[in-house]
Amino acid sequence: APPRRAAPDGTPARRRYRVNVLVNNADAAGVPVVYADNPTYPNLVGRIEHIAEMGALTTDFTLIKPGALHRANGGYLLLDARKLLMQPYAWEALKRALKSREIRIESLAQAMSVVSTISLDPEPVPVDIKVVLIGDRELYYLLCALEPEFENLFKVEV
Repeated sequence: APPRRAAPDGTPARRRYRVNVLVNNADAAGVPVVYADNPTYPNLVGRIEHIAEMGALTTDFTLIKPGALHRANGGYLLLDARKLLMQPYAWEALKRALKSREIRIESLAQAMSVVSTISLDPEPVPVDIKVVLIGDRELYYLLCALEPEFENLFKVEV
């Protein structure tokens, strides 16, 4: 057998041409309905994983992982409002995705300019989604009073 050739950066050549399908709903009957039980920032918008190699963290496109927004795209995302609000930056990420109608996968450290490490910058994914926040009436009125964009983003109260 011929020797396996590696790309100039040392990765096997075939790995460079692999496909990373984030979500495939082709076999699903109807639209996706996703309940996110743990709505942390990376669990909502996705994440880029890293591998430790010889003391350095490396990544490539095959390590891009989807979040609940990706899995529910084209359908419904169900979230416990209290759990969502208790997670740092998750509410802001959800608002940003709903307002811009796109999902941007970036780490919190990258978004806040905490680290200067070069990482992947995946293209934003267009999002068409209905988000259902589950919570009590008191929380609804509190969000209406304290969050100026809440009523524009969530127009139906049930």
